[in-house]
Amino acid sequence: MKVEAGRTATVEVTLERTGTVVGTMHGLSASELEACDIVGGPGAVQPAADGGFRIEGVREGAVQVIAAVRGGGRQRSVAVEVKAGETATVEIDFGRGVTIDGTVTRSAGPVAMLVVNAAAAGGGAPQPPTRPGRSGSRRCRGATSR
Repeated sequence: MKVEAGRTATVEVTLERTGTVVGTMHGLSASELEACDIVGGPGAVQPAADGGFRIEGVREGAVQVIAAVRGGGRQRSVAVEVKAGETATVEIDFGRGVTIDGTVTRSAGPVAMLVVNAAAAGGGAPQPPTRPGRSGSRRCRGATSR
């Protein structure tokens, strides 16, 4: 903002109420940790060699913390409630779950724009795929097949 000499300007500054998210990731190799981005606030952070991470300046309220391995298609998402001036803690586990991989076809060929849901044995909630809407291969990470 420029203000000419001899003039007065009023500026209103609004500060957002923010908190911090700290966490630990499990189930990734050293090379996967190096290729991992974690998003849950302003920008992305990378985990330390031990899987630990810290995201500062996260807006107050419900936040999805997403960890994604670049080039591998693996990702996890964890919901967390962030309170201003406080630190919320999360754990992200890549070691649990299975991968469902395959092609859904009809007589005319692969089915496009298909969403596949998987439910845990014993009635767990359906888990959406991490890469929906593509024909051919579908991957549902973190879901358990029946």
